[in-house]
Amino acid sequence: MEKKVTIRDVAREAGVSVATVSYVLNNRADQKISAETKKKVLQIANLLQFTPSYAAKILTTGKSNIIGILPGASSDLDFLHIDFINCLIRALSAKGYRAMILPSFSENETEQQPNIDGIICIDLTQEQFLQLSDSYLIPIVCADMIVDHYLFFQIYNDYAELRKKLKDYGQYTVLCNPPNNEKLKNFLSEVFGGNLRFCADYASVQSAVSSAPAPYVTLGDHLTLCTMTLADQDKILPVPSSTNYKLPVPPFFILDMQKKAEATVQAMFDAMARNVVEHDLRISY
Repeated sequence: MEKKVTIRDVAREAGVSVATVSYVLNNRADQKISAETKKKVLQIANLLQFTPSYAAKILTTGKSNIIGILPGASSDLDFLHIDFINCLIRALSAKGYRAMILPSFSENETEQQPNIDGIICIDLTQEQFLQLSDSYLIPIVCADMIVDHYLFFQIYNDYAELRKKLKDYGQYTVLCNPPNNEKLKNFLSEVFGGNLRFCADYASVQSAVSSAPAPYVTLGDHLTLCTMTLADQDKILPVPSSTNYKLPVPPFFILDMQKKAEATVQAMFDAMARNVVEHDLRISY
């Protein structure tokens, strides 16, 4: 039987006393508690599912059947977010939900929060994620991100099978758009080691092709297109993110974007239902 969350659990996670938690949840005006502490206590109480009747009105606003999608800023080469967002919209629609694309993070006004049931954020920096999670009291699911926090789902590609398939090659170079999320970037570096080159623009693709050994494993259609202008097709191993891949170079491996989108949406429903399931979701192929 699952252990019920207590007020002491909330106090411990928030780093405050039990009395402070009680004062905040009871909205005690006679106690001098900073706005920052109040916000932190309410956030922790919500995320830990501590919602007694006297705090329910503070922590819940009702369901809107709308999920916000917040993508991080991308370089010109990275159009993967657009494809992924389209897949998320289809996956949400299949479950009777609508998607709301939130403004870019720098423009996001947390003081005027939309009426949404949760947020799927995509490739935010750690600093942006911390600011977001501190500003919203609703479920947040992290896609193409690693945040390493037990309260939040994180979904990203597991490249184990791709790396296994590349063992047949004596040497190769993986070309990848650099993520905004620092921990995901470190994860990619650990997976591919010295074979990895981060390419943020055409010039960096050109530099990689001129200095690193072939074949070139291109993660994403746009990196494939860039590499096609710089190397012979038999030296390119495309790794598209969709079965709709239509480039003349045959795919070497496919990272199914729709599969990841469906897993992300399921994680959001698990978060909203507060299901006790694995929060670190590596999408395998």
